[in-house]
Amino acid sequence: MTNTHPQQLSRRKGMHIDVDACLARRPAAVACDACVEVCPTQALNWADDSVTVESTCMACGRCMAACPSGAITLSGFEALAATPGTTNGELYIECARVPLKLRRAGAVTVPCLGGVTSLDMLNIAARSRAAVLLDRGWCTACPAGRDQTSTLQDIVGDACNDLRTALDGAADRGLLPRIDQVPLPATVAQPPISATVLGGTALDRRGFFATFRAGASTVVAAASRPRHTRTRAACRPSPVARQHLAARADALATVAKRRSRPLAAAAFPAVTAHRNCCHEGMCAAGCPSGALRLVDDEASGQVGLDIDAALCLACGLCAALCPHGALSVAAAGPATEPWQPGPLALTRHRLRTCTQCADGFIPRDDAELCPRCAMAREQGRNLFGALLTGSARRNTSPTS
Repeated sequence: MTNTHPQQLSRRKGMHIDVDACLARRPAAVACDACVEVCPTQALNWADDSVTVESTCMACGRCMAACPSGAITLSGFEALAATPGTTNGELYIECARVPLKLRRAGAVTVPCLGGVTSLDMLNIAARSRAAVLLDRGWCTACPAGRDQTSTLQDIVGDACNDLRTALDGAADRGLLPRIDQVPLPATVAQPPISATVLGGTALDRRGFFATFRAGASTVVAAASRPRHTRTRAACRPSPVARQHLAARADALATVAKRRSRPLAAAAFPAVTAHRNCCHEGMCAAGCPSGALRLVDDEASGQVGLDIDAALCLACGLCAALCPHGALSVAAAGPATEPWQPGPLALTRHRLRTCTQCADGFIPRDDAELCPRCAMAREQGRNLFGALLTGSARRNTSPTS
């Protein structure tokens, strides 16, 4: 490996992992290893509370396509977002291994078809076009594919399901992405992409950790500024995850509007709050995308939670963090109801003033003390009650 400073390697590789947006790095993390599972060379390792990118990384983008929160981005796929927005019809997407003279006219070329994301396909549909991935028959033999053509079909299927669900099953077939089998002889294929496809050397384990010690959440990126010095995300929403989910909602809403169809609530997850909610706020603090937001309305004397379903990942982290089990998460909202843009009120609680400390609290039944004061009083009773009982026993004369 070339002896180069890690930050120089980062600028040359073109890959970026936003640690705040990674579900596996959140507090009380959910079990997400989607990127690791699809990597054809096992280059990603999220063990030991950190992420490493091994030198076997081929920059194919399959990890980017599999990531549910948009935490991973990779250079080489920008052309998918630069296609005209006023042209109806199909947008063909070619692999970079196809020789220039054999590529379909007007097709967009990407480093690997496996890096085309579901969001890319939705954005193309929002521009009144259908994404058509041209499979030349080389994927299964390509080191970047390695028997993972099924994952490409899964991503296309996810985008199709999103469009059908958003439009209540009435999606125009002309907008649905698909894979076209257009074989070419394997002998004409250009060499497979490699770790140096973007003009750099792969980042080794030592180099990667050096970037974190330097205070960067960037794994390999040209334009990203350092964000923090820890590998585990703090309790804060990630702007990257929020932007990723908002872009998905915008694309679906655009498709629905152009087809004069209501956008179905089933296109987004549903969060339900139960009566045992105490408004402790752990759910909102740990939400990766900020879909849950604490509300404090001094004018009405109420507090509560707002929910923006379009920003929800359905990761279940809010339910896992709630100490009272007061939240439940469903992958999809009601299929028969239209989507209502958020944020919408999820809970509202009227505060009561504690008779001991004068702080506001959410009462349970007819409680007059806040939980903190009630606990202190109970502990006092237990402690001093035991002492008084023991003292009374010692002072009692034995009967003759």
